[in-house]
Amino acid sequence: MTKLIQKTTKYFITILLVIVTIIFFGACSNKKVTKIEITENPYKTSYYAGEYFDTSGMVLSAYYKDGTKDSIKFADNNDKNNEGYTYDKYKVPLTVNDTIINFYYGNKTISINITVTKKSVLPPKTEDIKYYVTATSITITPLLNAEYKLGENMEYRDSNVFASLDPNTTYKISIRYKETDTTYQSSEIYIYITTDAI
Repeated sequence: MTKLIQKTTKYFITILLVIVTIIFFGACSNKKVTKIEITENPYKTSYYAGEYFDTSGMVLSAYYKDGTKDSIKFADNNDKNNEGYTYDKYKVPLTVNDTIINFYYGNKTISINITVTKKSVLPPKTEDIKYYVTATSITITPLLNAEYKLGENMEYRDSNVFASLDPNTTYKISIRYKETDTTYQSSEIYIYITTDAI
């Protein structure tokens, strides 16, 4: 009798586990994501190169097989994991080649368009230019990302040192900031510097 009860109990538990498993996996399959969409765009979609994508204000919605829907509002800048949503370009500076950001959830992907441009920069200030002069050379105190030109017909160059000059002669030095991955080339300024007499 005891063996029969044990056998019946084992059988009952097995059947119960099978039922629970079927219910669980059935519920999971009903929660399968069928679609995601952007229901509110982020506050910011235009960027300067070098900035980071900001999710603030964005609302993403997921639609499930069982007919339900979940929405999440992104509140924190660069929060990669928001209830399972992820996106590319996380903590990666944007470049002018970036035109979309992809969002992922439940094996679904959706994209948002962005615009990334370089930033314009002002030229160096004339009053900030420092230099050292000898009878045959002019050395400009270097500026970050600047380039220099002697006279009208010379090409711009990275070197801030001009040598083999004539003594007691006035030279025109032009200076501008170079174009970089994040900024446009600036306009130029120029200063007149006289070499020392011998």
